Amino acid sequence: MKSARSLTKLAALVVAAAMIFAVSASAACLGVGTVNVDALRMRETASTESEILLTAAAGDRVLLLETSEQADGLWYKVNCNLTEGWMRAEYLDVSQVMDCELGTAVVNVTLLNFRKSPSTDAAVIGSLAEGAQLKVVGLENGWFKVEYEGQTGYISGEYVNFISAPSQNTFAVTLSEYGAGASDIVLVEASSDAQALLTYASTLIGCPYVYGGTDPSGFDCSGFVQYVFKHFGISVGRSSDDQYEDGIRVDEANLQAGDLLFWTSSDTAKTTHSGIYIGNRQFIHASSNDGITITSMDSLWYSMRYVGAVRILGVPGYEPK
Repeated sequence: MKSARSLTKLAALVVAAAMIFAVSASAACLGVGTVNVDALRMRETASTESEILLTAAAGDRVLLLETSEQADGLWYKVNCNLTEGWMRAEYLDVSQVMDCELGTAVVNVTLLNFRKSPSTDAAVIGSLAEGAQLKVVGLENGWFKVEYEGQTGYISGEYVNFISAPSQNTFAVTLSEYGAGASDIVLVEASSDAQALLTYASTLIGCPYVYGGTDPSGFDCSGFVQYVFKHFGISVGRSSDDQYEDGIRVDEANLQAGDLLFWTSSDTAKTTHSGIYIGNRQFIHASSNDGITITSMDSLWYSMRYVGAVRILGVPGYEPK
């Protein structure tokens, strides 16, 4: 299985070479889906047992390609951030007609009619040459509403390839190592504060490890923890030792998503490493080998060197400021 970092790099390459991702109006433009939960998994096939390709955040927009009725309900095949996969329909708000920014597309035929309204009977504004880049600003019954050189009109979606995703979308991150579980809402048992915090933390997967680092150009373990909590106005210590003195101590048996976890690689130091618990005995952290990644608490080193955990979220004195 590819690492989260390698898949993040792969996604960047896909954006640069996105001509391979054609979005067809005849098969793809059933509508626009907007994610209506904090985090939603996209899978390779229409099954909760299928491989997780990425996780989209609340408010992210996806193009609906086709439907599949399964025993557990309706699924949509979607194009999310230039990647195709399947999402549970109940976690998407669907519109067949919508004015919204959907990304940038490129014409993939020699000439494409640019029309005043979404119909083959509509007047033609002009012809767009192959390779023309269009800002897609809406969808109406399988036609894309686009802006080109100061004019707004409609094109048939089967003749364009998307080269960028909606600008409002969170960069969809791969959480294939998160764990199995039947639900496709990540952290369904977490508080809303923990869901928001961990959804944000997951957007940093793939950032490199740098000793002493405190920002996305490079994090060390405690710098990553501090950065994520600071994003939500919560102040925690800079070092792992300082963070271990924050909040309240919690037993391993009572861990909740958003708790801080600690390990030591020394017989004398109290702690030397920290991370954030996400559930299913998994945690997100800055690894010296892999950068920001997700790891199991049961992996050999971490199971042997575990020190303890503290809770920050919901603890008096640690409210967002």
